Amino acid sequence: EGDGLELPASSIKRAYVNRNPYSAEFARPGRGRIEVTTRKGTHRRYRGMINYLARNSALNARNPLAPEKAPMNRNIFEAQLDGPLGARMTFFVAARFNKNDDAAVVAAITPGGPLTANIGAPERKSYLLGRLDYRFNVAHKLIFRYKFKDNSYENQNVGGFHLAAQAVESWERENEAQGTERSEEHTSE
Repeated sequence: EGDGLELPASSIKRAYVNRNPYSAEFARPGRGRIEVTTRKGTHRRYRGMINYLARNSALNARNPLAPEKAPMNRNIFEAQLDGPLGARMTFFVAARFNKNDDAAVVAAITPGGPLTANIGAPERKSYLLGRLDYRFNVAHKLIFRYKFKDNSYENQNVGGFHLAAQAVESWERENEAQGTERSEEHTSE
């Protein structure tokens, strides 16, 4: 359970809206849930994928309050690899790194006179998801999942009338490990 979807996009297999507030699967009632299923490795072959997206300020317009066009550079790198680790085990690993070098425009009146400036406000976001599936037999499986998040933000809460002196820097780091044992009843006819 979580309150945000902070996973690499390539690790999502399925998203489903559960509108049943009394679903027996969860410990407490709710109004609706978004259930996200992550991918798992395959037993047949190795698969991989690499994506790179880039955007910059070359085609952006200048903010009318800014003295010059604010620099902006955004890069997203995403990679995924999965496959077998022996006859009974599979793995899945996905990672995503967002680099956002953006700027906020400050347009304020100070005791020294009017001030207009572009203040850099970079963000870095890293996500990693790893999963191991070990199948004891047809009906019994052990799943281990690890999720890592590392985000940093500089010069936040700046822009408009808020000067660079009011900037805030913050970071978030999260490690989550989860083990699940799953048994299914199979009947033979």
